[in-house]
Amino acid sequence: MAVARAMCSDGYAETACWKCASGYGMTDANPLLCVRCTPSAFAVSRSLLFYLAKDAWPFFVAVGSALTARGQEKQSPILLNQLMAFGVIAQHIVNILTQTQSFKHLHSDTRTLLGKLGNIFSFAQGEGDAGSGEESFGFSRECLLRTFGLPSSLGSTHMLATFPPICFMALVAVKHPWLSLTVGANVFLPGFAGAFGKYLIGFSLQSKERTNQMAFTTLSRPFLPENGLLGALIYLTLPVCFLGTCLWWSEAIRAKHQTEGPQSPEIFYLTRAYKPEWRLWEIERFLRKMSLSVVATSLSVTYWDSVHLFLLFGILLSSLLPIAICRPYKLHRWNITEAFLLTTALITISLVSMLQANEAHWATDLEAGKVLATVIILLLAVICGNMMFLVMVTLYQEWQWKAGRQQRPSEEVEDDD
Repeated sequence: MAVARAMCSDGYAETACWKCASGYGMTDANPLLCVRCTPSAFAVSRSLLFYLAKDAWPFFVAVGSALTARGQEKQSPILLNQLMAFGVIAQHIVNILTQTQSFKHLHSDTRTLLGKLGNIFSFAQGEGDAGSGEESFGFSRECLLRTFGLPSSLGSTHMLATFPPICFMALVAVKHPWLSLTVGANVFLPGFAGAFGKYLIGFSLQSKERTNQMAFTTLSRPFLPENGLLGALIYLTLPVCFLGTCLWWSEAIRAKHQTEGPQSPEIFYLTRAYKPEWRLWEIERFLRKMSLSVVATSLSVTYWDSVHLFLLFGILLSSLLPIAICRPYKLHRWNITEAFLLTTALITISLVSMLQANEAHWATDLEAGKVLATVIILLLAVICGNMMFLVMVTLYQEWQWKAGRQQRPSEEVEDDD
C-alpha cells in the first residue's frame, strides 16, 4: 500500500508551502518562515516585554540625549546610532546564515543557543523585526494576534508593529513635536518601510523552461493585496519614505544653517556628530538603513539568498568608501569605529558567501561549515554586546557628569554664604 507524503514540512500549508499552518505563526523577520506558537502566559508576557523594550530604549535614549546635551559633547547618541546601524546589518547576515545547511546540521542545543544570541541583533537595531528564524526565541507577532483572538495576517502584524512606536512618539510630541518626528523617523521609519517590502516577496512556481518566459514575469506574490489600489499604495509608500524624509531633513538643516540663534533639539540631533561641511551626513546613514531593510524584506533569504548577499555587500561598500574618503565625524575615533564596523560586516558577508560556495561544492566540508557558521554568529554577537555595554556605561558616565554639574552651583552658593 502506497503511503502519501505531505508536500509541506510541519507548520506550513497552501501551494508552495508559503502559509503557516494552524498553531504556527510567521516569523517577524521573514513571513515565509513559520514557528510554533506557544500560547502560555510566560511566552506571551516575554514577547510583549521584548517588543516594547526593543522599540522604547533607542527612541527615549535618543530623545533624552538631544534634550540634555547642552554644554556637554555627549558620546552615547553617536554610539547608539552606530550600534543600531550595525545591528540592522548583523540581523540580516544571521537571517541568511540560519538558512544554510551548515547551520541546520548543528546540534539542536547549539542552534538554540546561537538563535537566542541572534535576538541580540534584534534588540540592538531597535527598529525592524525580531527573530532570525526557527532557532530564535520564536518571537512572532502573528502568534500574539492569534493568542488574543485577533485577525492574523501580514497586514495585521504590520499594524501591531507600528502601534508602540506611534504611542512613544505621541508621548514626546506633546512638548517636542518636531523632535519626536525626527527621532521617530530615524529610529522607526526604516523598519516601517521595510515591512512594506514583505508584501513584494515573490517566488516562481514554475521553471523558466516550462513557462518560456523571463523568471520575474512568473513570480507569485502571495502577500500583495489583490486590490489594485492597495498594491499601488504599497509601491508608492517606499519612495515617499525615502525621498520625503531626505528632503525634509536636508531643507530643515540648511534653513537652520542660514539663520542665527541656537539650534533646535531636532537639528542638533541630526548634526551634532558631524563636521560643519558634512552636516547632512545623517541622511546617508538613514538611506543605508532604509535600503538594507527594504532589500532584506522584499528579497526573502528563503528564495533569494545569493542576490540578498550581493546587494547587502554593495550597499555596505558604497557606505564604507565615502566614510574612508570624507571622514565626516568631528572626532577621528568615530570615523575609525564606523569604518571598522562596516569592514567587519563586509568580511562576515564574504564568509557567508564562502560558506554557501562550500555547501554548493560536490566535496563540501560540513564540519568546517559548522565551525564557520558558529564563529560568524559569535563574532557579530560579541561586537553588538560590547557596543550595547559601551552605550550603557557612557550613559551612566554622562548622568554622573550632569549630576555633578548640578551639585557644584549649590556648593558655590554655600561657600559664598
